[in-house]
Amino acid sequence: MGNLTQLFPEAASTNVLEEIVYYADGKTVSTSAGNFTAPNITAITAVTSNTFVENTGCTIAYTPPVGTTKVFYDATIMLRYYAPDGSMSPSWYVELDGTQISQTRRTELQQNTYEMVTHALAVVDINGTDSIATSQVASWSSNKTFKVYFSSYGTSGYRFYMNGVYHYNGAAANLVTPPCIKITAYS
Repeated sequence: MGNLTQLFPEAASTNVLEEIVYYADGKTVSTSAGNFTAPNITAITAVTSNTFVENTGCTIAYTPPVGTTKVFYDATIMLRYYAPDGSMSPSWYVELDGTQISQTRRTELQQNTYEMVTHALAVVDINGTDSIATSQVASWSSNKTFKVYFSSYGTSGYRFYMNGVYHYNGAAANLVTPPCIKITAYS
């Protein structure tokens, strides 16, 4: 049968120029453009209407390395139920420099759900075309800011909290769970 390196050879090269991953817990994060302090999420945030609310733990002003042609943004966010609702229906999107990226709009309807994990994802091409709404920028040589916004289906049901867990290890623990952010720059 041969060894694993014969079956799964190591890649000759990669097109990843930079990858950063961090929790929104106030720590210092290093990037190719310098250090920044991550947002510090210390409380849950109620989302109780169909008006969009920013999840401040997902905000990052980012400059990719020279030679980047694509930036991938991934925010992992924990949602928990809002009493007395037992169901959630979050909607969310990713924004770049104040413009909603159309392809990032998502929603879920969860009946009888008390916690759920969501991913706010965006892929931005650096291709000479300025159209943030369609996930394209002409160039990217200074900070551009990613933000994530959530809303609920209505005001009398399907509400939720961002950045929290209610049930943990068999108890009503009411834990704060900061978002986990991952950004990858590709050549």
